[in-house]
Order: sequence, then C-alpha cells, then structure tokens
Amino acid sequence: MMLLISLLFIIIPSDFFLNSADANLIQKWKLNQSFVKEWEVYVKSSTESAYCYGLFLGPNKFLTFAHCVKKIEAHQFVFVTNEHNVEVPRIRNISVDRKSIYFGMELRGEFDESQREFAVLKTEDEVIAESDVTAHTFIKIAEDINQVDPKSCFILGSEIPRASHVNCKVLNSKIVGSANRFNCAVASSDNVWRQSGLFCNLKENSRTIVLLGLVSNGFYRSKDFNDTIKSVINLTGLKITTINQITEIKNYDDYQYETESIAMLQEYQMP
Repeated sequence: MMLLISLLFIIIPSDFFLNSADANLIQKWKLNQSFVKEWEVYVKSSTESAYCYGLFLGPNKFLTFAHCVKKIEAHQFVFVTNEHNVEVPRIRNISVDRKSIYFGMELRGEFDESQREFAVLKTEDEVIAESDVTAHTFIKIAEDINQVDPKSCFILGSEIPRASHVNCKVLNSKIVGSANRFNCAVASSDNVWRQSGLFCNLKENSRTIVLLGLVSNGFYRSKDFNDTIKSVINLTGLKITTINQITEIKNYDDYQYETESIAMLQEYQMP
C-alpha cells in the first residue's frame, strides 16, 4: 500500500495545484518561461538599489521600463538579475554597460520624453548560448494589434514565483497602433500591483503567445466600468534589428553627429 501511494505521488503533474486557467495557459505557452518571468533590471550604487521587471528578447537583449535606466549616474552599476526568483546556484547577475542602453521605437542612445517609455539593454554576457536558441526560446513582439485577440491578453500575477496569470482585456484596441500607451482592464485589484508584460494569443493561432506591451505597476478604478485599469506601454511594431546610436562629437564651436548602425538581434521566425 505504501508503495502504491508513493507511485501515485510521483506521477502527479507539476501544475496540478495551479488553478485551471494557469494550467491551460502553461499547456499553450511553448516558450522558455524563465526568460519571461525570472529576470529584472538591477541598478545599484553604494547607498541604494532599485529593481524593475523586464524580459529577454534575445541571448543578450533585455527589455525593460525606460524610467528605470534613463538616468544612470557614474557611481551606479546596471545588471540583469534573477536573484529574487531562483535559488542558488542558478542566481546570475549579468552586467550592462551604461552605453549599451537604448530607448523607444527608434532605439536611440538617449531617452526622449515623446517616445514610448521602454528601453532595450545589451548585456555583456549572453543568458543562453546563441547555438542553443530555438524558435521557442524567446517571446516575439506583436507586429500589430490586429494580429492578436485583445480579449485573450493577460499579465503575470504579483506572487513570487509568478505562477498566476491574470486576464487583462485591452480597452479601445483601435487606438493601440499609434498610441504610446493604452489601457487594459482586470476584474479585480488583487494580485495585479506589480509590473509585468502584457501577453496575448494570436488570432490565427491561439496556441501562440506574443508580447503586446509593458504594464506599469499600480492601477486605478474605472468610473465607467467596474474594472481595475492597468496602464500599458505599447510595443507593437517594435523590431529589434538595429540600433541607431547617436554619437556626439564636439569640434570647437559646432557639433557633428555620427549615426552608427549596430546589429542587434537575429530575427527568429515565428512558427
């Protein structure tokens, strides 16, 4: 009898204790979830430190919120870390040179208030070897709002580790294409206060998940609907293939600007 109980315990699947929505989603999510859920930007100085959610788009390309890294001082250091979400010996801190931080849709070397408020960091070391990358290693960014089902979108819950997934329906989806920000709505304010990505199913293939935006922390209550509203930084149309880096060179009384094009990320084709 004891042997039978032991065998039954062994064959219980790892997602048995998740709610049904989580279990169904895990079956759909073909991606390596560690690159989506486990990592953060870590800005450190001798007196303080700060963390922001982010996720890998390639072996050494990391997406995060612009406000976290737009003013890096000489005494501060930037890392991409998973120290809050994994146990030793899997903890890693990957360095980022402050010159390898790029902002907005044009991926410029300097932050512009008129741009969409995200940043792409080029890490000094790869999180995974290029030779080990497959079509399902990193999440793809939605090319257009019409590509996704706006009712299928969700954010990661606030628990650590982030097992839960909370539906966040895109509001006014017609404005998403050109907007710097848009809103999504969840049914409750429980478990949704942290930063997250906004993930959606493709219309043509509901088993494929893409990234639509970055969701800010905090929320507010809608006056028109009984919903909790989250603000989303729009990522649709972002193609991380090159960085236009503006290098400023001072020559006596005038300035010359040199545009350097840097190869960023191989395009991994969506299956």
